[in-house]
Amino acid sequence: MRSRNEARFAAWLDTWCVWEYEPFAYRGDDGNEWLPDYRLFDVSVSWLKHPTTVFVELKHPNWFRQVSADEWDRTLHKIASIFDSDPTAVVILAESEAAPMLVRRGAGKPYTVAAAWVMTPDRRRLLAEIDSAEWQEWAAA
Repeated sequence: MRSRNEARFAAWLDTWCVWEYEPFAYRGDDGNEWLPDYRLFDVSVSWLKHPTTVFVELKHPNWFRQVSADEWDRTLHKIASIFDSDPTAVVILAESEAAPMLVRRGAGKPYTVAAAWVMTPDRRRLLAEIDSAEWQEWAAA
């Protein structure tokens, strides 16, 4: 691990999933490379029927509030490199002081969607897209 922040996040992951640190780099068609901080195995995701692999880019606390628009765009384009080789990848941009953001591939550029880690009634962690219909139904139950 390169920081205490990454070590704390890894300790939290240890409580509920199998994961790997900096598994491998992705190179996009545009030459950008991205090395995910974590690869999480068999994660339940609200919009998929079966558990899947989730990639995580972890930023320092308060990064979402402090980052410039240019750095935000550069980060998203770098992360979006994964979609050239795996269009169905589930990718999270996370920091310890805020809810995670799902990174999606857009028509012209990548974008983010608010997400949350939730505990299901059967005590499993679930990654949910907050603005989705599934989230609204789940939260209302």
